[in-house]
Amino acid sequence: MRDDRFVHPQAEDTVAAARNLKKDITLIAAQLTDEQSIEPEVVAGIQTLADLFGHYKPRKTIDFVDENGQPKPEEIAFGSLADMTPRGLAEKSEFLKNLMQNEEFISDFIRQIRSNKALQAVLADEAKRKAFLQVLDKMIAEIEV
Repeated sequence: MRDDRFVHPQAEDTVAAARNLKKDITLIAAQLTDEQSIEPEVVAGIQTLADLFGHYKPRKTIDFVDENGQPKPEEIAFGSLADMTPRGLAEKSEFLKNLMQNEEFISDFIRQIRSNKALQAVLADEAKRKAFLQVLDKMIAEIEV
């Protein structure tokens, strides 16, 4: 039998469930900071998730690794549940924002290549493809100078 005093995330979306918390229940929140707490803290008067995030101001240092294997630590502050979604995290992190921009650029580039008939004809012919790649290599060399 289901106890309606508790939120059941498996039965509904977690974010929607958190918004629909009843006013007469106790909310237990997990630690979302790098600091270790000695013992649980009871805080009265927190009525909404905005109050919860405003009181605790959760932040976490995340160690990303770039394409060269170098660590890129970033501290991310959480102001709402939306900040914990993939898009929310990317908006809070320069590293993730750059990765998403690169992914979008590559996806757009692939889409353009697939729809560009003239380029497909060049790539289909071995000699033309080699000549095209040589031109690209020269362009890259000029840009890098």
